[in-house]
Amino acid sequence: MHRIKQTNETILFVAGSRGHKLKAALENTKWTIAYFELTDKSKLQRLQKLFRILSFLQKRSRPWLIIVDMFGFYALFLFLAARLFGIQFAARLRGDVWLETRELLTSDVSIFKKIKSWLLLHVANLLVKRADFLLPVSHFLLKTIAQHIPTRSPREIVVPVFIATSYFQESSQEKIQRAKNTLRLNSEDRIILTVTNFNFQNKARGLWDYLPVFQHISNEYQHVRWVIVGSGYYYMSYKDQFEKAANNSSRIQMIGRSNHIRNWYLACDFLLHFSYAESFGNVILEAAASQKPCLANQFGGMKEQIVHNKTGLLVDSKDLTAVLEATRKLLNDDLYRTTLGVNAYQHIQERYLATAVGHSFQQAIEKYST
Repeated sequence: MHRIKQTNETILFVAGSRGHKLKAALENTKWTIAYFELTDKSKLQRLQKLFRILSFLQKRSRPWLIIVDMFGFYALFLFLAARLFGIQFAARLRGDVWLETRELLTSDVSIFKKIKSWLLLHVANLLVKRADFLLPVSHFLLKTIAQHIPTRSPREIVVPVFIATSYFQESSQEKIQRAKNTLRLNSEDRIILTVTNFNFQNKARGLWDYLPVFQHISNEYQHVRWVIVGSGYYYMSYKDQFEKAANNSSRIQMIGRSNHIRNWYLACDFLLHFSYAESFGNVILEAAASQKPCLANQFGGMKEQIVHNKTGLLVDSKDLTAVLEATRKLLNDDLYRTTLGVNAYQHIQERYLATAVGHSFQQAIEKYST
C-alpha cells in the first residue's frame, strides 16, 4: 500500500444541501477544511462557484484531498479537476444510488427525468471506480457497492452521519408534557412515531408491514396513536391508500411535513422505522438524542445503528407475531422502554458525535499514510 502524499494541511470539501452532516465532523480533524456548498438555485451561480473552486485549486498551497458529498456532473467536474492538479479525490456515499435509480426508472416520472437519472448513475459508477477514497456511511452500503462495482477503490473508510449536540435533550416528564401541549395531545396519549421520506417507495413501503399489527394494537390500547411524519412524491398516494386500508381510522395520522419534529420525538413512546432503502437512518439518531428507542426491521445500516435489546429492537417485519410482541413490550414495560432510550442516548454520544466521527476518519486516513 503506497503512502498518501499530503503537500499541505488543507482538505477541500464540496457538498450539496446536506453537507453540514459531514462538515462538522471534518472540522474535528487536524486538517483545515475549505468548504464550498453548491446549493444555489441559479446554474450561473453554481458555475461561478465552480470557477472559484478552480481558482482555489490553482494556488501553490492547494489541498491534498478533495471530498465530494454528491453525485452528478458537478462531482465529475471536480474529479477531473483533481486529476488535472494531482490531488487525491474522495467520493462520499450516503445512499444506494443503484436502488434509487432502479426505482425511478420504473416509476411514472417523465422520460427526461429517467434519462437524467440513467446518466447520473453512470457518472456515479465512474466516480466509485476511479476515486482514491470511498467514504460510505455504513458497512452495509460498502457491501452494496461491492456488489455493483467489484473493481472499486481499495481505500474504503466508513464515515457515518453524526448527530449534532444541539439535538440532544433529556426526556424528562416535564419536557414530554410540554411537547404534548405544543402538539395539542392529551397527557394519556401513547404515540408510536414514524418519520419517513415519501420520495422513495422502498423507504415507505414498510408502513404496510406494520398496518395489520397496529390494527391489533389499536384494539388493545385505547389511547395509542400512530403518527406518520414525512412528505414526498408518493405522499398523497400513500395517504389515500392508507386511509382506505385503515377504514379511515382516526388513530392513524399522516401529517406530512412538520416543523415540530423535535417535539414529536419527545412526545412519542418509541420510533417505528420499517424501511427497505436505508443505508443509515438519520431519524434513528434523532430519536435516540431524545432518549427514545427505535423498533426497526432487520435491514441495511439499521442493523449497525441499533444494538438489539439494548438501544432498541430489531425484528423481521414480515413476522407479525414478533412485531406485535415487540410493540406490546415497548408499550407495557415503561422501565424497559426508558432503559432502551437511555442506552440509545449514551450509545450515540459515544459513537456519533462530530468529535468521534472526525477522530475515526482521521485515524483511518493516517492508517493509509503509514
